[in-house]
Amino acid sequence: MTQKQVIIQAKMAHEDEFLKKCVLLIFGQQEADEKSAKSTHHDNGMGFNKADANFLSEMAIVYKNAWDLVIPSVAAQQIPEVRKRMVKYAGQLTHLIQDNEL
Repeated sequence: MTQKQVIIQAKMAHEDEFLKKCVLLIFGQQEADEKSAKSTHHDNGMGFNKADANFLSEMAIVYKNAWDLVIPSVAAQQIPEVRKRMVKYAGQLTHLIQDNEL
């Protein structure tokens, strides 16, 4: 694991806004058909895996559309699960987040 991955994982563990950004970045790597189906169909090493696609796609849509309205309630309850699942995407995120954003 690289130093950048460790930093990304640590920030996701402690900063809700950074976690939101990371979910949206990985969601952005999903193919259009995967986004609409909230699943994974392409074996391209980008986006969410099959186990996470539905849940994290749902969360990405919530974050994109209503983060400020939802975070104090339902989405806040989901944060621990989002954090747990997002740890594995730190490698992908190293290519999507610039060093100066950390």
